[in-house]
Amino acid sequence: MKPTCIICNSESRFFMNKDVYDLFKCSSCGLVFVYPQPTADFLKKEVYSIESGFQSNRAEDLTKINKYSRYETVFDYVLSYKRNPLVLDVGSSGGQKKEELLLREWN
Repeated sequence: MKPTCIICNSESRFFMNKDVYDLFKCSSCGLVFVYPQPTADFLKKEVYSIESGFQSNRAEDLTKINKYSRYETVFDYVLSYKRNPLVLDVGSSGGQKKEELLLREWN
């Protein structure tokens, strides 16, 4: 049985395996999602806990982090086509990219 999309309930197909997770892509809306969905308890204990090492390399002061020129190049490219782009942050890890976007006054 193929999983259905968690957004639009359309049929989804196997897309790829990342780490230990199978990712499926919705043939209708294009959403890529993990299947089977991990439980909230599993995420809390095994993924987003100090014991799991979640964001163990996180910096306390983002101003002291070296900038990533690769991302700056991408941001400059986007700005060459679109002024004041909108950005949806869906998890910026340590926050370095988000910090750069805020400095550039992106929405």
